[in-house]
Amino acid sequence: MHGDTLRQVVRISSPSGLHLRPLTAFAQRAQQFQARIAVTKEDRSVDGKSPFEMFLMVSPPGVELTIEATGPDAQAALDALTALLQEMTAEDNGQPNDSSK
Repeated sequence: MHGDTLRQVVRISSPSGLHLRPLTAFAQRAQQFQARIAVTKEDRSVDGKSPFEMFLMVSPPGVELTIEATGPDAQAALDALTALLQEMTAEDNGQPNDSSK
């Protein structure tokens, strides 16, 4: 299963979009995994482990991003990164963070 690519679509619902703080946290979390992480918006794909590339892919509120993970820990990476974006969206929307992580 090391060659399988897992995908998850995430809608950015934060009123601020995916700005510097969350995209940096995303890239840092992605770097903790062996899996290759790609983030795609429309027809543009960037390295999810690179804060700079993530920043260049402007992600305003309402945009849908596809997170792709390929490698031995792809499922764990996808789960962690999806959860991170959901937590940050909740924080930006003024909702309490009820995550145990």
